[in-house]
Amino acid sequence: MGLILALFSGLGLVPQMWAGTEPGHIPHVRQFSPQGTIKGVRQVTARFSELMVPLGDPRSADSPFRTDCPATGTPRWIDSRTWVYDFADDLPGGIFCRF
Repeated sequence: MGLILALFSGLGLVPQMWAGTEPGHIPHVRQFSPQGTIKGVRQVTARFSELMVPLGDPRSADSPFRTDCPATGTPRWIDSRTWVYDFADDLPGGIFCRF
């Protein structure tokens, strides 16, 4: 029987730092993966509907999520709309993470 990892998206989203949106228009998560009960995860990815960090500065330190996970990792922007959380190691089963 294998161990499992549970990841849940959309919790703790803090859309306070988006760039390039019209007033009154709130960006949302278009795609979040993985979701549900998964094992062997190395990276979490969130793709947003709008530009979230200034073009040319995907290294912004601002994270759109509060991360609740016992495993260590590094959050970063890979482009203006795509945020990733790279785990330091492949996650063993039985780890519960919430973003």
